[in-house]
Amino acid sequence: GKEAMTYFQNTRDDWRYANAALLLGIQSSLVDWSIALPLFQQALSIFRKLGDTYFQSVAFRYIGRAHTNLGNLFDGISALRESLILAEQLKNNFQIALILWRGFAEAAVRAGKTARTVTLYSASANIFQTLGVWTEQDDLRYGEELAPCRAELGESVFLQAWALGNAMSNDEAIIYALEV
Repeated sequence: GKEAMTYFQNTRDDWRYANAALLLGIQSSLVDWSIALPLFQQALSIFRKLGDTYFQSVAFRYIGRAHTNLGNLFDGISALRESLILAEQLKNNFQIALILWRGFAEAAVRAGKTARTVTLYSASANIFQTLGVWTEQDDLRYGEELAPCRAELGESVFLQAWALGNAMSNDEAIIYALEV
């Protein structure tokens, strides 16, 4: 928490300080995204200075989620784009799947784009499955999170949107996400 940030600041360990800020932001986001956002931005600034592309991508994902959850879709999507572009440059498919799911799909929900939400969930699930990190719990989580979308769209349209995302390659999913 804050004690770790102070310690790492005092020892001039910028990388650990930035990680502590990121983790404190993640913890804060469970309560209030407006408290978390400046912590994510602070972490991003340091990761940029250090040239840590992976953690820049992570910080941008959380900045995007914070803006989106605070109702600022424009800034949220902008940060998510930066996150996705960096993850693609790193060829980090796990991070790409996270950005599609806990990023662009959340933004689609906020924008009222229900079919797009389902397609993004499906594309992320496809990547997770390809990586071998998909579990039965994930099936349950996605089922619960997508239940309102299924109800709104109806079974046929829901399944079409799911099939679209499931059929996408990683590159196609990235292009689809960036076409906001």
